[in-house]
Amino acid sequence: MRVTLARTLLLLAGVANLLLALSLPAPKNATLGQQATQVAFVMGMVLCAVAFVQLRRRPDSGRRLTLAGGVLGLLMILWKGRPLLALIREGGGAQAFSALIPLASWTALVLAAGFVLGEADLRETA
Repeated sequence: MRVTLARTLLLLAGVANLLLALSLPAPKNATLGQQATQVAFVMGMVLCAVAFVQLRRRPDSGRRLTLAGGVLGLLMILWKGRPLLALIREGGGAQAFSALIPLASWTALVLAAGFVLGEADLRETA
């Protein structure tokens, strides 16, 4: 059950990363920072897709990939979360919604890692 929840959260994070990557300008019209951000979102999407598949095929490597994504999500929440939460608190509807997409993606990665870690603990005690 926990692996299914982790896979669902990985799917959510992957789709959110895809939406975020597509929302930025085309690479030829983007600044260097926007290009780097777009590459990071695409890499996050690929990580989520590979971890999604590996959790079914090879649970140990899928678990490691999911935990790596969880660490990445936690670092991103710590780095960018405070300004986004302030934007949600102060902004209107469209601004709050645009800030919720990256927060949902990073939170989904952290929760998926927690579910996978909890599944590993259950297997060790059984």
